[in-house]
Amino acid sequence: MSLFFHTIIAVVVTVFILVALHYLPWQRIFKLPERFPHVTYRYVMGVSAIVGPFSAILIVQNQLFLLISLWVIVVFAGISTVGVYLLDEFIDQRDKAEIGNVMKETRDKLLDEKVGYGREISSRIRSD
Repeated sequence: MSLFFHTIIAVVVTVFILVALHYLPWQRIFKLPERFPHVTYRYVMGVSAIVGPFSAILIVQNQLFLLISLWVIVVFAGISTVGVYLLDEFIDQRDKAEIGNVMKETRDKLLDEKVGYGREISSRIRSD
């Protein structure tokens, strides 16, 4: 078979896979929580849907070096994407913790001032 024919088959398969991944209500079918599957899972499925059929072409054409190169690139791109997401999540959690600490400190300070103000009024009333 020709490379052109393999490419046409790969395009059709990719389109069907992407339509199935994007437009079928997977979360309702499997009763998954709203946040599941995580965005990383979606990336893996999407990239696999695109690169998988192309990998099949490379196998049929006996281009194993290109196949390995492609998947090495894909894997390291995936690792870097997950790494950035983890860093972003870490920064979000740190910021939330800092905001919580500032709010607690502010609340404590306001309560101390209010109690102190209350004591001042109480002592004035007693002294009068």
